[in-house]
Amino acid sequence: MRPTPSARTKRISDLAWIAVLLAFLALFGLLTGEPGRSETTVPAIVQGADLDAARGAVEAAGGRVTHELGIIRAVGAELTEGQQVRLRDSGLRIYAEGPLEVAGKTFYDKSQKKKDESALTEPTDPAPVTDPDTSTESTACTLPSDDALKFHGEKVRWRVTNDTGDSLRVSGVSVTWPTMNTKLKKIALRDEPIFEESRYPPFTTIAEASFLDGANREIPKDTTRDVHFFFQEIAHSDPAKYSLRIEFAEGPCAVFNPAGAGGGNNTLVRNTHFPTQVGADRLHREGRDGAGITVATVDTGLWKAAPGLALDTAGRERILVHYNAIDDLVEGTSSKDKNGHGSHVWSAIASSRPTKSVNGGTDGSFNGIAPNADIVSVKAFNDVGEGTYRDVIRGIQFVVDNREAYGIRVLNLSFSGPPRSYYWDDPVAQAVMEAWRSGLVVVASAGNSGPDPMTVGVPGNVPYVITVGAMTDSYTPSDPGDDRLARFSAVGPTHERFVKPDLLAPGGHVIGIMDGSDVLPKTHPEFHDGYEYFVMSGTSQAAGIVSGVAALLLQAEPWLTPDDVKCRLLASARPAFDSEGSPAYSVFRQGAGLVDAVGASASTASGCANGGLSIEDDLSGANHFAGPARRAEDGSFYLEARDDLGWDGTPTWPDASMWGDASMWGDASMWGDASMWGDASMWGDASMWGDASMWGDASMWGDASMWGDALTDPITINSWVAQE
Repeated sequence: MRPTPSARTKRISDLAWIAVLLAFLALFGLLTGEPGRSETTVPAIVQGADLDAARGAVEAAGGRVTHELGIIRAVGAELTEGQQVRLRDSGLRIYAEGPLEVAGKTFYDKSQKKKDESALTEPTDPAPVTDPDTSTESTACTLPSDDALKFHGEKVRWRVTNDTGDSLRVSGVSVTWPTMNTKLKKIALRDEPIFEESRYPPFTTIAEASFLDGANREIPKDTTRDVHFFFQEIAHSDPAKYSLRIEFAEGPCAVFNPAGAGGGNNTLVRNTHFPTQVGADRLHREGRDGAGITVATVDTGLWKAAPGLALDTAGRERILVHYNAIDDLVEGTSSKDKNGHGSHVWSAIASSRPTKSVNGGTDGSFNGIAPNADIVSVKAFNDVGEGTYRDVIRGIQFVVDNREAYGIRVLNLSFSGPPRSYYWDDPVAQAVMEAWRSGLVVVASAGNSGPDPMTVGVPGNVPYVITVGAMTDSYTPSDPGDDRLARFSAVGPTHERFVKPDLLAPGGHVIGIMDGSDVLPKTHPEFHDGYEYFVMSGTSQAAGIVSGVAALLLQAEPWLTPDDVKCRLLASARPAFDSEGSPAYSVFRQGAGLVDAVGASASTASGCANGGLSIEDDLSGANHFAGPARRAEDGSFYLEARDDLGWDGTPTWPDASMWGDASMWGDASMWGDASMWGDASMWGDASMWGDASMWGDASMWGDASMWGDALTDPITINSWVAQE
């Protein structure tokens, strides 16, 4: 029997009310047990008893799994607020994304981000790359110029002739000069300034936007003009230490480069100096070059086309694999670093370009620490330097899972983020501990958030790994008397009382390979030489240098464990002492001292690293650990008195200015062979955490949970710090 019209109308009315009710319930999440929760999803990391449990729980809650992070028994996921609550209520751990930074900087801050992004919209054709010893690309610079320079006080004169038949307008200048001249202060065409602004040695590129407004930059046709370069100090009178290049808007260029063959772009002498500062050049001449050892990095990628990175010293391909952790894609040996940071770090680790004299000769040493090491490049940061915890962990997992297939022994992590928890609770730190336990020597940057205490970031705060701070030679690589700690270098102790950094390495104004079309040189052309080199400061570069030294140790003694490598680096490091024989810096600033490749290679030390720690207990949660640092009533930090180690408990973080005269490294006599801490090391003084608060009753993070519902900024490339 068909319903009557009135009954049909009533059924339609009932269905309409049901539809409204269902929509209302869906809006507030009542149907899924998520009352009042927004349907907006956010990234998170969900940790369970194992990978399958974490994945199953997320899928059961209706979330989307984005990353499988078995290395920490977790998955990356996109979750609504209500789904997060349900998973947390069921006993799973939910971690929000946190900020990390690649730790290589110059004059950069987050306000520069838009400029970085806009740089990516500009043409990014890579610069032509040719063999460094045969390049003749710059022979197109046919404008006649003097083959000699004139020196007068702080001024250098170079004469250029316009024989093109048309008026020319200067659009760019690239200058290389000896460091003893210190800063470049002014460029003048004839006697009229076209540029006035301090630029730092050893080279700079002046783009058109940097020229003075209204300056006359014309060289009329059939005219010769003097170009004057003014420096802060008296100009060194060796022409071979200079290279000059002028570009004109109309296309022609002129070049002065007596140290190069025909003025080719890749023939410029670009010695990095840091291999000599840490003794790696001596090992190179003895045949120690990292051959047979694979180093991996998690960074922004690698400029494969660059000579010195793709090939070893014999011209053999040595990039074993490139893994894109962002897209979860193995890209074979094809890679591109459009940011530049990763290539710069790789240059410090493994550049195979030979050290050259001004006449083109070589002495058997190289510009990178381990020039014959093999390369595994992991890209976890995108072209504008942003990434996520999930991508970084996935990148670390790739390295751990493939360590045997590619012979990976060293993992370099040149990034840092602010701690939001104890080290054992941080997902990236957990992945790093798993990497160390797997047999990888993990080298991490301390971060660039110094000079205040307790600024060492994640994952450098992990007690097991080798954490590296930065020193600088103050632009005088041959004079150790003015070497000092870099002001940006992060300082310990860690929140868990451990001494960090462990070591220092050169990290001020480091010269490295970088494509001029990358974001960093586009944003800061003044630090690019106009060819293939970029100057950058940071603990990123310092960490890369120590990773190279670790490869040299493992080449000679491949049976060394990560703890063995760390012990020998610590035992052989050279601490800085002042003129009275006292440490020039507290142990919380310089760690064991400056890394010494020769001393470490000769060392037979053992058992002096990670004593009292148990990585098995840390990862299982059975026990966690604290270091020996304590805080005095006046706020200074000191090491707990230990008679057997010779510590007297005297505060080692005085109130006196940290940048006074005592901050200088002093003369070469302080680089003695004696260890600052004797045979026993404070790095072996870990104790179980227990119930005691490390710094008294006050919690460093307050009541808020570090991995609560609120998300912070994504992982980003570091802002810049001043060159030192």
